[in-house]
Amino acid sequence: MHLSVTLRILGMLLMLFSSTLLVPMGVALLDDDHTISSFASALALTFSAGLLSWLPVQHVRHELRIRDGFLVTSLFWTVLGLAGSLPFMLTAGLEL
Repeated sequence: MHLSVTLRILGMLLMLFSSTLLVPMGVALLDDDHTISSFASALALTFSAGLLSWLPVQHVRHELRIRDGFLVTSLFWTVLGLAGSLPFMLTAGLEL
């Protein structure tokens, strides 16, 4: 199993996923909502985690095996759920 390739792909996917937080940040900015800091913090944390996962292994090149693909998929869905919940955990008080 090539854990370095798995970390490289996971880091790239996390950095890509962090860009999806730009849309709710824009909506919060337009609505003058207090949640913009939560979205900005979640974006920074997600991008930083992806960058820290990707930087040490950015030049590693190995061919992925099926086992590596399963690991990347299961880790990404787990980490995606955690990263997606960050804005909710960082918001001081949700006003629904």
